[in-house]
Amino acid sequence: MSSPLLPDAAKSQLLVIDLQQSMVSAMGRTAQEVLSLYPPRVMKAAGLLSIPAVVTEQYPKGLGPTLPEYLALLPGAPVLAKLSFSALANEAIARAIEGNGRPQVVVMGIETHVCVYQSALDLLDLGYQVFVCRECVASRSTKNWAAGLDLMQQAGATLTSVESLLFAWMRGSDHPRFKAIQALIK
Repeated sequence: MSSPLLPDAAKSQLLVIDLQQSMVSAMGRTAQEVLSLYPPRVMKAAGLLSIPAVVTEQYPKGLGPTLPEYLALLPGAPVLAKLSFSALANEAIARAIEGNGRPQVVVMGIETHVCVYQSALDLLDLGYQVFVCRECVASRSTKNWAAGLDLMQQAGATLTSVESLLFAWMRGSDHPRFKAIQALIK
């Protein structure tokens, strides 16, 4: 038996929000280091577990594309441009998420208190179960990062960590991908 609050690999999908070069570069050094370490771990695990992803780009004409190192970890994921802060305000993005047919959405990206927050609220309003890994979101200031996390949690999103998420996806050490995913954590 598993809790309905526990992420399930068969029910999960990723929403990767605005991990573009200019956006990542605008984050402080610590946030840049965190973003280079943790989202790739989740993306690699998602690939090993056949978890689909949707990637968004905020005004790519002006802010540039998603960093290629992230896209390389998400082969086949649609990359969709947006102008609104909430990814779900873009019909193509909303359809892509719906088309994955998975009720749980693991949200990652930047900025925590703007695009991630507004997207999480819209996902919750549409009935999705939303998970946010603290290490996979960033803002230019720690105050805004913390505020975004607090607001999402108050709205009903589940805050988690990368390690908690990955172990929840596997459920036990008898999972066929256990060693490969455990290696991502070490």
